[in-house]
Amino acid sequence: MALAQRPRIGLKDVVYAVLDEASDIVGGTPTWGTVYPLANSLDLSYDPGSSITSIFADDGLAFAAETTGEMKITLGNADILPADMARILGHTYANGGVTFNSLDQSPYIAIGAKMLRSGKDSTSLVYDYMWLYKCKLSKPKFDAKTKGASIEFQTPMLDGIACQLTASGNYQYRMRTDDALAIPATLTGFFTTVALPSASLTAVTVGTITGAASPHTITIPFAKGSETFSLQIPNVKDITVSIVSSGLLIAGTSTITASVAGVAPTLTITNANVTNVSYLVSVTSDVKDSNGVSITPKSQLVTPA
Repeated sequence: MALAQRPRIGLKDVVYAVLDEASDIVGGTPTWGTVYPLANSLDLSYDPGSSITSIFADDGLAFAAETTGEMKITLGNADILPADMARILGHTYANGGVTFNSLDQSPYIAIGAKMLRSGKDSTSLVYDYMWLYKCKLSKPKFDAKTKGASIEFQTPMLDGIACQLTASGNYQYRMRTDDALAIPATLTGFFTTVALPSASLTAVTVGTITGAASPHTITIPFAKGSETFSLQIPNVKDITVSIVSSGLLIAGTSTITASVAGVAPTLTITNANVTNVSYLVSVTSDVKDSNGVSITPKSQLVTPA
């Protein structure tokens, strides 16, 4: 389904996280620290500084090439708390005070934000979710003036540069919440950590299901090619275990646990009534990996040993 045109009309929930510079190397995977909020953001602007150069040949415009230049950003807030100011600009915050030193260096940070769009997707508001991966903000100009006959707010404005990641060359990631191709799990965790465009849509398959009469378990392995991945813990109804001789679903309380992320993670069903009789185990497409990709459904007869 095509997306509806919805102009942007807002900005909220600006957040930031400090980049671990040692992780941003060729062939590496960048990592960031804790995501912190910057409440009451007023504006966030970004200019990629792109330019186009052309070549004329054979009496006409034959070629054009485009490049990204110096990527300038501006961030305005109603106020920035002392601890945030220290983290963003590389100062020291201790005992309620911020110490400014001439050798202080601003760290690279990722800046994230939600940008409201006009209209609704059914009953839901529509947002752009965005991360700028590697930004360095300069020390701001400081102005203060006396209060006059009318109030004039004095709000901080931070200017800086956005860089590309050394590891990938990426500098920005953006998703729309009304995009049918957006992976729900990615949207849900977009601002919990800095989101990377690494979600894999490779199909997830079910391997050979096994069972153990003691300790009363049925284990279901999954594969996603040779990729390392993890599983969402499904609802019990998404995996059915029927007793072949009677056609009844297994009685009693079942719990489902997932193994840690791996090339072939597993889900284990534990139920005190699992014995060495035959069961029909059916796994539905409602079971998903952590990227929200549904598994290929499978049913298999299992006799726990």
